[in-house]
Amino acid sequence: MNKLEEAISWAEFFDMGLTLVGSSHQEVMDYAEAFVGITNDEPPRAVYSQEKYINVLVERDGMTLEEAEEFFGFNVLGANIGEQQPLFIKTLD
Repeated sequence: MNKLEEAISWAEFFDMGLTLVGSSHQEVMDYAEAFVGITNDEPPRAVYSQEKYINVLVERDGMTLEEAEEFFGFNVLGANIGEQQPLFIKTLD
């Protein structure tokens, strides 16, 4: 079980909503390698590595690094999906 699957199980066990990146199960799992953990906030928020998220866009979608960074900035960081919006951190990987 990877970290993302553990977080999903944890949220289900405690009956807590956890907003993840992706609109389908497959898309959610595509970003598993970018998943870092969850916050201690109430409600908890998913935390992802910005660099690894962008890398998924490059590898999975065939975007250039510049295209992926632009997509990320506009469509991900620019989105406002509420108080449980996932956080993105620079992991410097």
